[in-house]
Amino acid sequence: MSLTDGFLLTLVSTVICIIFPKIISSVVAVKSKPNAQAVATIPVKQAD
Repeated sequence: MSLTDGFLLTLVSTVICIIFPKIISSVVAVKSKPNAQAVATIPVKQAD
């Protein structure tokens, strides 16, 4: 393996390590958005 191959693999690995977590977090955020709106309100009767 030449120096150019090592540099290219290092560069590709660095880019993947920077971009992959951002992609995963955006997918998880999209999947969890509907669950955040599932808040129910319970009516309470007032005692007179």
